[in-house]
Amino acid sequence: MFGDPNWFRPKTVGWGLKPITWQGWGYAATWIGVITVPFLLMLSWHMPTQSLVWLAVMSGGLFYDVRDIRKQIQRAQFQAAAPPPVAADKDVLYIGDSDSGTRPLATRNYSLKLK
Repeated sequence: MFGDPNWFRPKTVGWGLKPITWQGWGYAATWIGVITVPFLLMLSWHMPTQSLVWLAVMSGGLFYDVRDIRKQIQRAQFQAAAPPPVAADKDVLYIGDSDSGTRPLATRNYSLKLK
């Protein structure tokens, strides 16, 4: 949503993210401010129901964003660990491969040739 996966790393204990750049710390401080300031203002205006709704909705948004960032981090780690794709003509094993070259294979309906 709003955060960049390069600003964070997964926490070693528990669920969540740990900021590793100043942008990550700014992102975390902004979320804290966006959740806390309106919540406290609504409480001071004697609007407890609205303040709890605000807290629930914004906490849900934060949860969704953190989950999305964690998925992007895991996807990047998986792609980095995956082996590179194999070229079509290189390092391919054909079943029935023989050193004597190609030999014809015929059935009643088809005439096939092995590579």
